[in-house]
Amino acid sequence: MDVELGDEHGMGRAMSATAPAAARPTTRVAARPRHRSRFGHQPALDGVRGLSVAMVLCFHGGWAWMSGGYVGVSVFFTLSGFLITRLLLDEHDTRGRINVVRFWGRRLRRLMPASIACLLGVSVLGTLGLFGDVPDLGRDLRGAVLQIANWTSLAGDASYSQQVLGRSSPLDHVWSLAIEEQFYWLWPLVMVAVLRRRRPHRVILAMTFVAALLAPLTAVLFGPDAAYWATPARAGEILVGASLAVVLHRRRAAPPRAVALAGPPALGVIGWAAVTWPASGGPAYAGWLPAFALATGALLLALQVRSPLRRALAWRPLVALGTISYGVYLFHWPLFVLLDGHLGGGWFEFAVKVVATVAVSRWSYRRIERPIRRGRGNPARLTRTLAFAVALVLLVATFGAFGSGDRFADPSSAPSQLDRVDAVLEPLRAAPATGVPVATAPVTSSVRRSPVVVDGASSSDDAAEPAGTAAPASDADAAVVTSQPGDETIAVAPSRPVRILVVGDSTAWSVGDGLAAWAEANPALASVTLTVAPGCGFLVSGTVPADAGSDYRERCDGVLGDSMMEALTTLRPDVVLLMVTRTDVKDRVWSEEEGVLPITDPRFEQRIAEEYSTMTRWILGTGVPEVVWVKPPVVRPDPAPADEMADPQRVGVLHRVIDTAVAASEAGRVTSVDLATWYAASGIDDRGARVDGMHFEVPAATEIAGRFLGPRLVNIALAAA
Repeated sequence: MDVELGDEHGMGRAMSATAPAAARPTTRVAARPRHRSRFGHQPALDGVRGLSVAMVLCFHGGWAWMSGGYVGVSVFFTLSGFLITRLLLDEHDTRGRINVVRFWGRRLRRLMPASIACLLGVSVLGTLGLFGDVPDLGRDLRGAVLQIANWTSLAGDASYSQQVLGRSSPLDHVWSLAIEEQFYWLWPLVMVAVLRRRRPHRVILAMTFVAALLAPLTAVLFGPDAAYWATPARAGEILVGASLAVVLHRRRAAPPRAVALAGPPALGVIGWAAVTWPASGGPAYAGWLPAFALATGALLLALQVRSPLRRALAWRPLVALGTISYGVYLFHWPLFVLLDGHLGGGWFEFAVKVVATVAVSRWSYRRIERPIRRGRGNPARLTRTLAFAVALVLLVATFGAFGSGDRFADPSSAPSQLDRVDAVLEPLRAAPATGVPVATAPVTSSVRRSPVVVDGASSSDDAAEPAGTAAPASDADAAVVTSQPGDETIAVAPSRPVRILVVGDSTAWSVGDGLAAWAEANPALASVTLTVAPGCGFLVSGTVPADAGSDYRERCDGVLGDSMMEALTTLRPDVVLLMVTRTDVKDRVWSEEEGVLPITDPRFEQRIAEEYSTMTRWILGTGVPEVVWVKPPVVRPDPAPADEMADPQRVGVLHRVIDTAVAASEAGRVTSVDLATWYAASGIDDRGARVDGMHFEVPAATEIAGRFLGPRLVNIALAAA
């Protein structure tokens, strides 16, 4: 969002310079009487900027009491429409024409230098890995520098870790700047055409009405994301400000003092929306922001006359914040992402983030923005410098390495689906599927350890191997060690590999990665296939509000339908492992009358228990000898969000539901495996094993498979035989 909308000290001052003698491309209309602009600097409008950017800071700080603080962006949109339209009207009145190229030049000098400085900083820090694993950062950089970030955000899918774990790109916020910049390119051309008509105010009012209708229509036709990000859906907020500007301009005389009475209620509506609207969903995503913009318009109208509110918003600290608000908005989110989680969270971390943001913004304002806007330096040199910087950002965005691809982007990339593993499964598909014959020769479970970096120190991962298999002599770091106390061991060797099918969400995927790696290293013990999808749960009724706008349900339907049936009939597994962590503990809605239910609600627990039992019976009905439900560990709320996934009580209900499903199924054919309890006692360092707090890294998952899960599944299959 361009929060410094208009030149810093008012429209009158912006228009005081005379036009250069050299001819420039202009658009001429019939000359009007020239007069000095009567719209000078209004400190209260700087105060509105300061108040709005403060709401955004609190919203991005994660404070629950400011869940709708993003409406500060809408306030800026309306203020932008108001100020820029007044600027164009004043130029038209003063000069009899609008110099479009000159307007664009002023906007570029005002916005581009600080923006490029920010993007260069993000590029450097991104290539150094300081923003973590953000695979979409190159796309975000290109969208930002080309001023189309809102469209690239709308067209592109965020990575699964960004969607589920709250991982953020340092440029998540520039979509609003793109909308403003698109407005600056188009609006002067529109004004040139409109001002040639006899009643231009009617045209702009009609445009505002149409744009306001487009927002809810966009929400219905294209979904909530389009209603929030698409330029046409947000144009209504900007045009409310533009309409106010043309109405005041047509009136000529100052507004009556009575309009000041609209100020406090309008400010109250803005504050009410900021503290009550939900962070996702709600009116903002249903197309109601143009209606909300009427409150901002009423506030701006009220500030055109003297009043106690106007004096309050002209409070010097608030005005000072508003003066640097463009830089505050531009730099705050990269700094917030950079510092997030490193200072213990809470008020202290938020205060450090805000102080750092203000310090960088003041420096940018004094050293970059103000000198360039005031015309210091050689214009040709400035143009060359900006062009070089833009080219450099695009080059880094295109060829820079900012992070690996999304690990959970495509289920077909699961290790067990690769050709090297699938080739092992081919001869097994012709093998008998009626149980695993028990061999009489005992086997001693051994593990091969290789270094795993955990919090900067070397740990180990375990991969169980059949008896008589030694670690490769060429691997200097490998060693053969026995299982640790409490680990599972294989009592007897199977006569053929046990066929294991893993079904579930991304946590099942991460566990399955380890099982696949363990099985590949031990082809005589097991073969593993994954049928997984991010966000896939086994509770299929109801909807998860937190997943609104995602395709989790659609992908999960594919996993639990055709994909799983094909795996069951083609692979003919001996064991089907079912695991879910996230989706089935999330709040869910079955009906408007009930509203949102948590898993701790008895109605929720009863429904999920019934569906789990139904899922189990259906799988058994396909001829599978054994179904295994895994009790997952609780998600660590660092750096994962501290939401339902990280609530031990909710996960405890999920564990109880699994026990209920096991008890309700055929005795001896359904088992629960308590991975949560074993993992807590395993001695594995969780911060290294689950870097994101939720998914197991492959070395840790391989250790879990070798020490516990792999042998347990083989033993379950042998017992079922």
